[in-house]
Amino acid sequence: NTSFGTDLTYLWDFGDGNTSTDVNPTHLYATLGTYTVTLTATNTLGSDTATQQVFIVETFDATLAGTVHLQGRTDHSGAVLTLWTAGSPVYTTTTNSTGAYTLTIPAGTFDLTVEMPQYLDAAQTALPLPVGSTTTLNPITLLAGDANDSDKINILDLALIGSHYGLNLGDPEWDPRTDINNDGTINIQDLVLAASNFQHVSPIPW
Repeated sequence: NTSFGTDLTYLWDFGDGNTSTDVNPTHLYATLGTYTVTLTATNTLGSDTATQQVFIVETFDATLAGTVHLQGRTDHSGAVLTLWTAGSPVYTTTTNSTGAYTLTIPAGTFDLTVEMPQYLDAAQTALPLPVGSTTTLNPITLLAGDANDSDKINILDLALIGSHYGLNLGDPEWDPRTDINNDGTINIQDLVLAASNFQHVSPIPW
């Protein structure tokens, strides 16, 4: 705003019968269509008017929802879901404490991955999300034990967990990667989780 003069006022006409005198108003149109927005600025030296045509069109969105559980945990938050197009990530969201997620995006067909440290990834390819739809995927449980994040669970993961056996959160040699169930202690439960998924690799079937 580079206007001179005093007592500056604004009058917005949104072209649908609604007006505003706010400096930076927001307005929601009730119906689709083309509208001419007019702004009149007035001060002690006079007034000036600017117009802009706006086009209100239908959004072509789709919603993706579902649940991701983290094996061995009661808090299922933090898993990252990524939608991919042509090998590039385009949309992401994370799970809440119950493992639930919801993501509304432009409709299309995407590849989907879900990742969490210490867990094997899961993936789907060519997932269609039609216009106006809500697609609820089957629940999935990520397999625990990939302590070294190598996309496979093998003797190296068991050795890493075993080398920190008995440590508690806050100990000088604490390594959070080995606390598979995230309970603050490296113990037999962490080893059992990893051993139960021995030789599994990413991505797991979904």
